[in-house]
Amino acid sequence: MPACHWPEDPMHVIAQFEAHHGNSESHALLLFAVSAVNSLYYLGDVDRALNPSQAIVGDDVADVVDVAHARWAMGTCITSLDL
Repeated sequence: MPACHWPEDPMHVIAQFEAHHGNSESHALLLFAVSAVNSLYYLGDVDRALNPSQAIVGDDVADVVDVAHARWAMGTCITSLDL
């Protein structure tokens, strides 16, 4: 999957939001949200690049990788919602 294509530069949108609302904390929170989306796109690329048939330890490795990736995605999403 290609990197996330943002219709507008996120940094420009964040700067506009800060200027409009006058909240200096918003920059860090919105930047985290942008980073979270980029991280999930990257996770999709990593997941597609894996070949479970080449697992060294056995078939269980594919399940462990799936759980690890699910935790990565879930942790990113929940942290984003929390912030």
